[in-house]
This record gives sequence, C-alpha cells and structure tokens, in this order.
Amino acid sequence: MERALAGRELTQHEYRIEINGTTQVWDARYLPLATQPGQPPDQLLMVATDVTEQRAAQEARFEAAIAQREMLVKEVHHRIKNNLQGVAGLLQQIGQRRPEVAGVMSEVIGRCRRSRRSTDCRWAPPGRCA
Repeated sequence: MERALAGRELTQHEYRIEINGTTQVWDARYLPLATQPGQPPDQLLMVATDVTEQRAAQEARFEAAIAQREMLVKEVHHRIKNNLQGVAGLLQQIGQRRPEVAGVMSEVIGRCRRSRRSTDCRWAPPGRCA
C-alpha cells in the first residue's frame, strides 16, 4: 500500500488467500488521492473484488484450449501417417507395374516408412521408441 501511495497512478495487485482450505483470489486496485490539489497524495482509495470464480473459469478455458490443441496435434499426426502410407502404397504399385524403376521405388518406399516411424516416435509416450 505504501508503494501505491508513493505513486501517482492506479496500481493493481492480485492476492491469493486460503480460508478454511479453499483459496480465494482477490483483485485489489489502489488509487492515490490528494486532499489538496497540487499536493502529493496522502490518501488511498482501495477497491477489492473477489475474482475467484473468474480465475477458475479462465483456468478451465486454458485447460480446454490445451486439450483441444493436443487433440488437433494427434489428428494431424494421424493424417500424416495415413498420407505417408498412401504414398508408399502408390509407389509400390508403380514399382510393380514398371519393373525398370522398382529398385528406386523400393528405396523411396523405405524412406516413407522410416519417416512414418520417426513421426511415430516423435509423438509417442516417453520410452516407447527407445
């Protein structure tokens, strides 16, 4: 409060208080006031608001956004794997129809499969691809 009184601008601070095992969040705003115009502030107007529910809702939105992001990453990963598998299948068909390029196609198919495996390991739980 002394810091707020020393300043000449609105200051804000958030307090977390534990009461009976539950945490409450309070937003406090301090505005220094001067009794006489042109004089330094000698009074402090404080407005405190219980923002516990707003912070809980905000945290829930953040957690939902993180869960949605993780789901989207998994979906993209799944689509990449499917596309690589599709490309490898098409290349294999080309190699079967045109024996003169079968060796090159086999090499490219191997690269697709290795790329797919490395993608699997990148998104796998720790220790699965060790």
